[in-house]
Amino acid sequence: MIVLFDQQLRGPGGITNRQLALDVRLLRRATGMWEVDRINPLTSLGSSVPLSAAATEVLTDHRIRLSSPAQTDVNTGRVDEQILQILLGLAEDYELGIQVIHTGHIQTVFPTSRVSNHAVGRAVDIREIDGKKVIDPTMSPSVLECFMQRASELGATEVGGPFDLNAERKGFFTDDVHRDHIHIGVTPGDPLAHLR
Repeated sequence: MIVLFDQQLRGPGGITNRQLALDVRLLRRATGMWEVDRINPLTSLGSSVPLSAAATEVLTDHRIRLSSPAQTDVNTGRVDEQILQILLGLAEDYELGIQVIHTGHIQTVFPTSRVSNHAVGRAVDIREIDGKKVIDPTMSPSVLECFMQRASELGATEVGGPFDLNAERKGFFTDDVHRDHIHIGVTPGDPLAHLR
């Protein structure tokens, strides 16, 4: 589970606040109670490189609200250009609340050992659309469907969320892990999600 939280630190210079995203692994005990099994260490996309025009635009677009960890990822200059362009395209029609890109996300596709597109800056998880959480019971399914379709039209090869738009074919998907956010990813060489 990805946990996004605010932390307040008290130090000699006063109080500072920061936002963190952590990959927290849970185990369900025989009693039915959940317990924290481990917290996976934070990883980095690597040392910073010069920002592209798209990265700078994502960082300054008022319709794209990045969590602090996601902002840090974009500031490295290592988030995939196509993901940045998809975000900018979506922001033409929607206000986006970004939960995680790389920092704080599991590095493999749960529950497999396959490397996640998040691990290499080619995926993003969106928790809010137009100020409403994806998981909000009042969120319109038609808004989610249009949003997911638009992400594919803009270049996403994988779009996950609360429901699957193309049944058993690849491209769009849903599972227990993607019920509360929209996952948008790009795998080089794969066709767009809506064309699969």
